[in-house]
Order: sequence, then structure tokens, then C-alpha cells
Amino acid sequence: MIHKTTRSILSVLLAALLLVTSTPLTPAFADGGAVSPQSESGESEGLKPADDGKYYISTAEQLKEFADKVNDDSGKYTDIDAELTADIDLSSVCSKEKGNWTPIGNSINQYSGTFDGNGHTISGLYIVTTADYQGLFGYVSGSGKIEKLSVSGSVSGN
Repeated sequence: MIHKTTRSILSVLLAALLLVTSTPLTPAFADGGAVSPQSESGESEGLKPADDGKYYISTAEQLKEFADKVNDDSGKYTDIDAELTADIDLSSVCSKEKGNWTPIGNSINQYSGTFDGNGHTISGLYIVTTADYQGLFGYVSGSGKIEKLSVSGSVSGN
């Protein structure tokens, strides 16, 4: 039979173990921007601007989030600025099997920010449609600026 004191110590240790294992871990530098916040599953919590207001983009998923933000029905994100920090292959978010890329900007939400490709390449762009305003960017207003960017892929549209 287990002694009463031993049983009490085991109960306290078990409670402490449960408390420690139920506490979610967060990146140490999340507030400083050195580590991007992630959920326990490793998924991004969403594209957020840096302290300078610019969106720094390094993945296909982040570029897709950027396009979704610019194309948002509210129209309040059409002038956001972005900079690529890496080459991006879009085949993980658009392909014959996955469907078309949704262009950044449209006739209603015309992109008017500055998109700095920083000398990087976006490859794997896929669009097959008969719709107007197709490409990586669908519609850029007169004040919009796209610079230092190479794009490759397959686009069939107007």
C-alpha cells in the first residue's frame, strides 16, 4: 500500500505536470518581428504589416493573403505596400488541379500601392479564363507601382 505522504506528493506532481503540458507555447520574439507567430499546428496567424507599415512576403500563401487583402470588398487595403523577401513558387496555391490565381487588384479594387519585388522571381503563376484583368496583378491604378520583379507561368485571359 502506498504511504499517505507519497500519495500526496504524487498528486501534486501530477497536477503540476498537467498545468505545464496544457500551457500553449508562443515564439519568444513574436512581438519583435524576429519570429512569425504560429499556431501549435505551425500554420500562420495571418499576414500582418511590419512596424513600417509594409507587408514583407516570402511564401505563396502570404502572397495569396496579400491579394485577398487588396481585393477585400471594403476597398480599404488597395494602397498597401509590399516587398518580396524571397523567390516564390505559386504552384502550391494555383495550378490546373488547384485552380486559378486570383489577381492582385481588380476593376473595383484597383491596386494603388507599391509592390517591390526586390529582384526576386514569382514562378508557377496559373490562370486559364476568359475574364478581364488577368495576371499576377489584375488592375493597377495610375498611382500603383510594381518594380524589380520577374514573373513566369501560364496566363490565358483578357
